[in-house]
Amino acid sequence: MTEVRFVDPNTDNLDDFSALMDGTAKPLDSDKEDAIPPVVDAEVEEDDIEDDSLVNAEEQDEDEAEDDGDDDAPEPEAKPKSRFQERIDQLTQRIKDAENREREAARRLEEFMARNDKEEAPKAKATDKLPEGAPTPDDVAEDGSEKYPLGEFDPLYIRDLTRFTITQETERVKAEQAAAEAAREQEIAQAQLATEWTGKLEKAIEVYPDMLEKNAVLEDTFRDLDPNYGQYLAATIMSMDYGPDVLYYLANNVDEAKRIAASGATKATLALGRLESRFAEAAAEKVIRKPKVSNAPTPPITNKGSKVSKSVAPDTDDLDAFSAMFFAKT
Repeated sequence: MTEVRFVDPNTDNLDDFSALMDGTAKPLDSDKEDAIPPVVDAEVEEDDIEDDSLVNAEEQDEDEAEDDGDDDAPEPEAKPKSRFQERIDQLTQRIKDAENREREAARRLEEFMARNDKEEAPKAKATDKLPEGAPTPDDVAEDGSEKYPLGEFDPLYIRDLTRFTITQETERVKAEQAAAEAAREQEIAQAQLATEWTGKLEKAIEVYPDMLEKNAVLEDTFRDLDPNYGQYLAATIMSMDYGPDVLYYLANNVDEAKRIAASGATKATLALGRLESRFAEAAAEKVIRKPKVSNAPTPPITNKGSKVSKSVAPDTDDLDAFSAMFFAKT
């Protein structure tokens, strides 16, 4: 008969626990511990063993007597799980937790790989950032051969790219300088125009005393006009020789001023030009109708009844004598 081996369910020995799982060993619990015969030391005397047995028997009889006398005691609760079963439950739960963690890790890995496949874009080459017209390492010569055999590390490519970069930078600087110069010239022209306009207004106020009040009303009428467009119309009027006259006319004819402004930049410019031509023509007519003043000297006063000597020759150098003869005849 094969001897049964008993193993503590709380053992940390994997071999012993495997024997418990496959049934080749049995769990060591309180019941089995009683079934295992105690190991007696060879040096212990038989009297001591008998005394111990008697003591155990007496204690057992007392326990049975106490159990028989306690008839009204409540029924004992359900027997708790053995240590062996608790150990099995713990290991089973650990295995389940490990499997759950493994499945969760696999799921996260799949999500991460799928996200990377969607988001990962091809890395841009350094040559992709080059401006239009710049040399590239893939350029070919006229005969179809590689222009830069060593690619972006080819000395010729580096030289050509450097030259192109310098040229581009030089052109950019020149463009910035030209823009700055144009802006400066425009500022100078605007300042000069403002100075000339101030002089024109001073003369116009002498003719139109309410010029400033009318101008303020006109500005309030067009306060919602686009600033750039309004500045263009103002500069157009200020540059006219009869700009103050045109402005005063528009201030007294607001409806016509609104129609001109609403017609657009081109038509508005033509309309303002026609208004100025009307004032120019009126000024020209005033100049023509004004009598001319002769710069000739006033002739001397003579008496028509006086006689003049007939001995005065026509080619005489004596102007007084010639004048006397000439006015005597008339």
